[in-house]
Amino acid sequence: MKRVVQSSRLSARPGVPTFVLFFLLGIAATGFSQQAEVTYFQGTANLKSGSGSLTPVDFGTTMNAGDSIVTGNDGVVQLDQTGGSQITVQANSVFTLQKRYQDSNQQTVMTTVLGAVSYRFAKLAGSPEPAIATMSSVAGIRGTVFTVYAASDGTSRYEVTEGMVEVSSAGQSVDLTQNQAVEVAAGAVPGKVEALHGSLDYSKWNSQKEQDFSQNPVAALDAVGKQMDTFIAEFDKIEPVYVRLKSELDTNRAELKKLFDEGKKDEVQKLNSDKIRPLEIETTNAILTVRYWALSALSLRKYVMGRMFLINTLKHIRNLDDTNYKAFVDHFTKLDRSFRAAIVPSLVPLDI
Repeated sequence: MKRVVQSSRLSARPGVPTFVLFFLLGIAATGFSQQAEVTYFQGTANLKSGSGSLTPVDFGTTMNAGDSIVTGNDGVVQLDQTGGSQITVQANSVFTLQKRYQDSNQQTVMTTVLGAVSYRFAKLAGSPEPAIATMSSVAGIRGTVFTVYAASDGTSRYEVTEGMVEVSSAGQSVDLTQNQAVEVAAGAVPGKVEALHGSLDYSKWNSQKEQDFSQNPVAALDAVGKQMDTFIAEFDKIEPVYVRLKSELDTNRAELKKLFDEGKKDEVQKLNSDKIRPLEIETTNAILTVRYWALSALSLRKYVMGRMFLINTLKHIRNLDDTNYKAFVDHFTKLDRSFRAAIVPSLVPLDI
C-alpha cells in the first residue's frame, strides 16, 4: 500500500497530523481505564504507538488509547489495568486499544484484529464498560473471563469460561455464559452457541479457515467487503460532523482572540465557558470516533483483505490467468478502490 499525503480535512490545522488534535484540545477522558501496563512478556512483541512509532515492549511499557500490540510466532504479552483487569495477547496476534464516542460517553474499545487475546475483567463498578471487538463483531462484558479469536478470513470466535458476554454482529446478538462459545463469520450474524470443550488450538482453527476461504475466495472476500462497507458508512456519518464542529471551534477561537486583544476579559471568560469549552469536548469526541472507524477500516484492509490476497495469490502463483483467481483480483481491486477513496485521505503516513 502506498503512503499517502495527509489530508487537511481531518487535521487540526494544515500540517498537523490528526492524532495531535487530542493533545491540542487537552481533554481528559473519563470512565473505564484507557491504559494498560505490560507486566510480563516473552518472545517477539512490539508496540505501535498512535503516532506510528514501533518499539519492542518491555516490562512497564504503557499501552495508551490509539496503540497496538503486535506479537510474533513466539510472542506473548500480559497487560494489567487499574482495578485488576488483565489482558493476554497471545502469539501471532494484533491487539488494539482505541476510544470512540457512543451513547453520550467515551468508550474504550479493545480489538482482536488477528490472533488470540484473553481477558480477565474485574467488576466494573460505576464506569462505562469497554467494548470488546474483532473485525466482524463486538461484545459487551459483565465481569468476565474469556478469549477472543480472530482468523485470517475475518471469522471471530468467543469462548467464555466465567461470567457472561453478549456478542453482536449484523444487527443480532447472542448471550454466552460459562463454558459456552460462538463463531461469527465476516459480515454474518452470530452462529449457534455451543458448549465449550477445552481450549481452541488457534493455529489449527485458523488454518482450517484459510482452507475454507480457498474453496470460494470470492464469496469470502465479498463477506469481508460488507464489513468494510459498514466501516466506511460509519466513517461517512461522523466525518461531516467533525468538519462542522472544527469550523465552529475555529471561528469561536478567532473571536476569543479578538476579544482578548481588546481587553474584554468578562466577554472572553463567557465565550470560553459557554461556547469554546463545549465545542472542544464535542470536537474531541467526534475526532475520536472518526479515527476509530478509519483505523478499523485500515486494520480490515491490512490484516484481513491483505492476507486473503496473499494466500490466494500464492495458491495460484503458477497460474495467475486462472479464471477464478482473476475474478477474485477484480473483486479485491473494487473493494480496495472504495477503501482508498473513502478512508485513505483521512489517514496520515504513520498510520500506514
